[in-house]
Amino acid sequence: MAEIKDVRARFRSSDKVILDRHNQIIDEVRVEKKVRRLAWIELNQVSPVFIDALLKAEDKRFFYHPGFDPLAMSKATLGALVGQPLRGASTITMQVAELMDNPSGQMKPRRGFVQKVKQMAKAVVLEIKWSKSQIVEAYINLVHFRGELQGVAAASYGLFDKAPAGLTRPEAAVMAALIRAPNAQVNRVRKRACQLLKALGTADECALLTEGHLSYIEQGYYIRPFMRMAPHVAKRLAAAKELTGKTLVRSTLDRQIQWVAIHAIQKQITAMHSQNMNDGAVVVIENSTGHVLAYVGNIGAASKAPYVDAVVALRQAGSTLKPLIYAKAIDERILTAASVLEDSPLAISVSTGVYRPANFDKAGISAVSPDPSDRWPGTTVIGVMALGA
Repeated sequence: MAEIKDVRARFRSSDKVILDRHNQIIDEVRVEKKVRRLAWIELNQVSPVFIDALLKAEDKRFFYHPGFDPLAMSKATLGALVGQPLRGASTITMQVAELMDNPSGQMKPRRGFVQKVKQMAKAVVLEIKWSKSQIVEAYINLVHFRGELQGVAAASYGLFDKAPAGLTRPEAAVMAALIRAPNAQVNRVRKRACQLLKALGTADECALLTEGHLSYIEQGYYIRPFMRMAPHVAKRLAAAKELTGKTLVRSTLDRQIQWVAIHAIQKQITAMHSQNMNDGAVVVIENSTGHVLAYVGNIGAASKAPYVDAVVALRQAGSTLKPLIYAKAIDERILTAASVLEDSPLAISVSTGVYRPANFDKAGISAVSPDPSDRWPGTTVIGVMALGA
């Protein structure tokens, strides 16, 4: 039988968290598509009202039985003999024993007598090796709540957009009601939650079960990202084979510099919007190491193509080629570093007339808003790119 520390170590969030060079979270990206899990939650990080509702719903005599509940099993057996709906009578400990063998969080179909006895035996061993608190902690992280939501953290953020520590009693009752019937219709969930509130001695709180507590059934659930500052970097790191299996990835980015770069490009695009500039990108590189300190693929939510990484997207080369052309010319001794180059207006005859290259603003190079290299010496801004429609 595994130790609780082994179960925690095997537990993996469905998100890969990207850290900056100072170990601050800078972004996150989902990598597991079949299930939605967040980080492991310790028991003291969960609202006590949820634990109360959970025990009342799933295992009333949890603190008194040795892993299986003889009284609950007797009642289930007698009920089945007189034609009542079949009840599993599985304790929380028995469910944990099963969930440890099935980490996806999906409970297996009803077991036969032999399988049930084996499950009870595992539960007894688990009770001997683990404390009651450890069993509950494992349960709330491994159990399935709704759809793809596994664990109390994913369920709490997905259904109510809050940490498990902030769950109210009506919210706790709704979540506890979902464990037995994760995909039940709204009326059934409301009825079960109200029954739990009555069992907890707070029947008056049934009136607090508003449509807001159950709106996810109609509208769907959503887990809002904690931090979203470098989505294109996060996507690239998530796809890196050498980082497979890692849930925490440290990058060379600097969150403060990234923040300045994001706001610099947004400010610049806003100022140039009247000139048909609608998007842009920034890359900041530390000269001494070559480390990328900031990487902004576009202006974010206001972008017409937020998923496009404008840093690597194909576009007209424009003046980007000039340093390479100059270097090539010097390498081939056509020019030297001391050569004087004429920069006067040019007119080129073409089949349709005369082509006269000019800067976009018809005047000169437009001013660039303050960039990270002004505040952090020793960095280079590579391509503060303003992109037209």
